[in-house]
Amino acid sequence: WILLCFLAPALVFVFMLSVSRIPRELIWDNARESIGWILEKGTYTWFLNEDDRGTEIDSYFDAQLLDIAIYLDEGRPVETVVKCPYYLNEELYTALKDLMDKDGETASDTEYARYWNGTAGVLRLLLLFWDLSGIYRFQIFLGLALLAVILLLLWRKGEVSFLLAFLAGLWC
Repeated sequence: WILLCFLAPALVFVFMLSVSRIPRELIWDNARESIGWILEKGTYTWFLNEDDRGTEIDSYFDAQLLDIAIYLDEGRPVETVVKCPYYLNEELYTALKDLMDKDGETASDTEYARYWNGTAGVLRLLLLFWDLSGIYRFQIFLGLALLAVILLLLWRKGEVSFLLAFLAGLWC
Protein backbone atom coordinates (compact mmCIF):
# COMPACT_ATOMS: atom_id res chain seq x y z
CA TRP A 1 0.00 0.00 0.00
CA ILE A 2 2.87 2.33 0.75
CA LEU A 3 4.30 1.73 -2.71
CA LEU A 4 0.87 2.46 -4.20
CA CYS A 5 0.69 5.75 -2.27
CA PHE A 6 3.89 6.89 -3.99
CA LEU A 7 3.30 5.21 -7.34
CA ALA A 8 -0.19 6.59 -8.02
CA PRO A 9 0.75 10.31 -7.78
CA ALA A 10 3.89 9.62 -9.83
CA LEU A 11 1.83 7.96 -12.57
CA VAL A 12 -0.65 10.84 -12.59
CA PHE A 13 2.22 13.31 -12.86
CA VAL A 14 3.77 11.37 -15.78
CA PHE A 15 0.35 11.22 -17.48
CA MET A 16 -0.09 14.97 -17.05
CA LEU A 17 3.37 15.66 -18.44
CA SER A 18 2.58 13.45 -21.42
CA VAL A 19 -0.73 15.12 -22.30
CA SER A 20 0.75 18.59 -21.78
CA ARG A 21 3.04 17.73 -24.70
CA ILE A 22 0.00 17.61 -27.02
CA PRO A 23 0.26 20.79 -29.11
CA ARG A 24 -2.56 23.28 -28.50
CA GLU A 25 -3.17 23.45 -32.26
CA LEU A 26 -4.37 19.82 -32.23
CA ILE A 27 -7.06 20.49 -29.63
CA TRP A 28 -7.96 24.08 -30.44
CA ASP A 29 -10.84 23.38 -32.88
CA ASN A 30 -12.60 21.13 -30.36
CA ALA A 31 -11.75 23.54 -27.53
CA ARG A 32 -13.27 26.42 -29.53
CA GLU A 33 -16.44 24.42 -30.16
CA SER A 34 -16.56 23.55 -26.45
CA ILE A 35 -16.22 27.19 -25.46
CA GLY A 36 -19.07 28.08 -27.82
CA TRP A 37 -21.20 25.30 -26.36
CA ILE A 38 -20.55 26.47 -22.78
CA LEU A 39 -21.28 30.10 -23.68
CA GLU A 40 -24.45 29.04 -25.50
CA LYS A 41 -25.64 27.15 -22.42
CA GLY A 42 -25.14 30.31 -20.42
CA THR A 43 -24.90 30.75 -16.71
CA TYR A 44 -27.64 29.20 -14.62
CA THR A 45 -28.14 31.49 -11.65
CA TRP A 46 -29.77 30.47 -8.41
CA PHE A 47 -30.07 32.24 -5.10
CA LEU A 48 -29.24 30.91 -1.63
CA ASN A 49 -31.48 33.66 -0.29
CA GLU A 50 -32.45 37.01 -1.75
CA ASP A 51 -29.01 38.51 -1.03
CA ASP A 52 -26.57 35.68 -1.86
CA ARG A 53 -26.15 34.95 -5.56
CA GLY A 54 -24.69 31.60 -6.66
CA THR A 55 -24.19 29.82 -9.99
CA GLU A 56 -24.77 26.32 -11.24
CA ILE A 57 -21.48 24.54 -10.59
CA ASP A 58 -21.57 22.21 -13.64
CA SER A 59 -21.04 24.81 -16.34
CA TYR A 60 -18.55 26.80 -14.30
CA PHE A 61 -16.45 23.75 -13.47
CA ASP A 62 -16.54 22.57 -17.08
CA ALA A 63 -15.45 26.01 -18.20
CA GLN A 64 -12.63 26.14 -15.65
CA LEU A 65 -11.29 22.68 -16.53
CA LEU A 66 -11.50 23.49 -20.23
CA ASP A 67 -9.55 26.69 -19.62
CA ILE A 68 -6.88 24.79 -17.65
CA ALA A 69 -6.69 22.04 -20.30
CA ILE A 70 -6.05 24.67 -22.98
CA TYR A 71 -3.14 26.14 -21.00
CA LEU A 72 -1.23 22.92 -20.35
CA ASP A 73 1.80 23.89 -22.38
CA GLU A 74 4.17 21.64 -24.30
CA GLY A 75 6.91 24.24 -23.89
CA ARG A 76 6.65 24.37 -20.09
CA PRO A 77 5.14 21.00 -19.14
CA VAL A 78 6.28 20.71 -15.51
CA GLU A 79 5.36 24.28 -14.62
CA THR A 80 1.93 24.18 -16.26
CA VAL A 81 1.10 20.73 -14.88
CA VAL A 82 1.93 21.75 -11.31
CA LYS A 83 0.52 25.29 -11.35
CA CYS A 84 -2.47 24.75 -13.70
CA PRO A 85 -2.52 28.25 -15.19
CA TYR A 86 -5.60 29.58 -16.93
CA TYR A 87 -7.10 32.83 -18.16
CA LEU A 88 -9.71 34.27 -15.82
CA ASN A 89 -9.84 38.02 -16.51
CA GLU A 90 -12.03 38.53 -13.40
CA GLU A 91 -14.97 36.46 -14.73
CA LEU A 92 -14.62 33.04 -16.32
CA TYR A 93 -17.35 33.22 -18.97
CA THR A 94 -16.06 36.59 -20.22
CA ALA A 95 -12.54 35.12 -20.23
CA LEU A 96 -13.68 32.18 -22.37
CA LYS A 97 -15.27 34.56 -24.87
CA ASP A 98 -12.01 36.57 -25.00
CA LEU A 99 -10.04 33.34 -25.39
CA MET A 100 -12.24 32.23 -28.28
CA ASP A 101 -12.07 35.64 -29.98
CA LYS A 102 -8.26 35.69 -29.77
CA ASP A 103 -7.82 32.05 -30.95
CA GLY A 104 -6.34 30.96 -27.63
CA GLU A 105 -3.47 33.44 -27.91
CA THR A 106 -4.07 35.05 -24.52
CA ALA A 107 -1.60 34.74 -21.66
CA SER A 108 -2.84 33.01 -18.52
CA ASP A 109 -3.39 35.28 -15.52
CA THR A 110 -4.45 32.88 -12.75
CA GLU A 111 -3.23 29.58 -11.32
CA TYR A 112 -5.25 26.82 -9.71
CA ALA A 113 -2.66 24.33 -8.50
CA ARG A 114 -5.10 21.98 -6.79
CA TYR A 115 -6.34 20.74 -10.18
CA TRP A 116 -3.15 18.94 -11.16
CA ASN A 117 -5.04 15.77 -10.17
CA GLY A 118 -5.40 14.67 -13.77
CA THR A 119 -8.88 15.84 -14.71
CA ALA A 120 -7.64 18.60 -17.01
CA GLY A 121 -5.20 16.15 -18.55
CA VAL A 122 -7.92 13.65 -19.35
CA LEU A 123 -9.99 16.47 -20.81
CA ARG A 124 -7.03 17.63 -22.94
CA LEU A 125 -6.56 14.09 -24.23
CA LEU A 126 -10.25 13.71 -25.09
CA LEU A 127 -10.25 17.11 -26.82
CA LEU A 128 -8.12 15.46 -29.50
CA PHE A 129 -11.22 13.54 -30.56
CA TRP A 130 -14.35 15.43 -29.44
CA ASP A 131 -15.64 18.74 -28.22
CA LEU A 132 -17.18 18.94 -24.73
CA SER A 133 -20.65 17.80 -25.82
CA GLY A 134 -19.05 14.81 -27.60
CA ILE A 135 -17.10 14.02 -24.45
CA TYR A 136 -20.38 14.01 -22.51
CA ARG A 137 -21.85 11.55 -25.02
CA PHE A 138 -18.72 9.38 -24.72
CA GLN A 139 -19.10 9.41 -20.92
CA ILE A 140 -22.73 8.36 -21.20
CA PHE A 141 -21.81 5.51 -23.55
CA LEU A 142 -18.95 4.40 -21.29
CA GLY A 143 -21.15 4.57 -18.19
CA LEU A 144 -23.91 2.52 -19.81
CA ALA A 145 -21.38 -0.04 -21.05
CA LEU A 146 -19.92 -0.41 -17.54
CA LEU A 147 -23.42 -0.69 -16.10
CA ALA A 148 -24.23 -3.46 -18.58
CA VAL A 149 -21.04 -5.33 -17.62
CA ILE A 150 -21.88 -5.09 -13.90
CA LEU A 151 -25.44 -6.30 -14.49
CA LEU A 152 -24.21 -9.15 -16.69
CA LEU A 153 -21.64 -10.25 -14.09
CA LEU A 154 -24.23 -10.20 -11.32
CA TRP A 155 -26.65 -12.20 -13.49
CA ARG A 156 -24.01 -14.80 -14.42
CA LYS A 157 -22.99 -15.28 -10.79
CA GLY A 158 -26.62 -15.89 -9.90
CA GLU A 159 -26.69 -12.94 -7.52
CA VAL A 160 -30.28 -12.03 -8.30
CA SER A 161 -30.84 -10.34 -4.93
CA PHE A 162 -27.79 -8.10 -5.47
CA LEU A 163 -28.90 -7.47 -9.03
CA LEU A 164 -32.34 -6.37 -7.88
CA ALA A 165 -30.85 -4.25 -5.09
CA PHE A 166 -28.45 -2.64 -7.57
CA LEU A 167 -31.30 -1.85 -9.99
CA ALA A 168 -33.45 -0.52 -7.14
CA GLY A 169 -30.57 1.71 -6.08
CA LEU A 170 -30.26 3.05 -9.60
CA TRP A 171 -33.99 3.66 -9.79
CA CYS A 172 -34.06 5.64 -6.55
